Amino acid sequence: MVLLVLLTMVPSDHASAQYRNSVGVRLGVTNGINYKAFLKPRQALDVSLTTSWNGVIMTGLWQWHTDFTEPLEISTGNFDGYLSVGAHFGAYGNESPLYEGTGGGLDAGMGFEYRFDQIPFSLGIDYHFMADLQLSGGSTRPNLLADLGINLRYLFR
Repeated sequence: MVLLVLLTMVPSDHASAQYRNSVGVRLGVTNGINYKAFLKPRQALDVSLTTSWNGVIMTGLWQWHTDFTEPLEISTGNFDGYLSVGAHFGAYGNESPLYEGTGGGLDAGMGFEYRFDQIPFSLGIDYHFMADLQLSGGSTRPNLLADLGINLRYLFR
């Protein structure tokens, strides 16, 4: 089942994104602002500045998009799925449940995005894992974290 999902997520070369850039908000385990830029057909750089765990986190993800509009027979709007990999860096305060100090690590995830036809907005949901390692403050024990969130973005077409 997982292999089938991964195979359908492989981007097709002939398809292209319905917008160039977007800016929006993300609400979930981490909350903040988000910017996405399509740098290649069906491939985007997604950058977020979020807060959570009594800290501030900067995340950069490379995304591979695929269009599910036709296979799902959606008659209005556009529905994409995507896989992502990237990295994050964060600074956490003394009341953080993770640790006090700075940390960073690798991220991987997946998500879905619905783009409306008549208005320049998209609504999405994503889930990604973070392997986080404290860089200052003492502990070298890695943290494995999960982040589920929804986002609303304004699209620049």
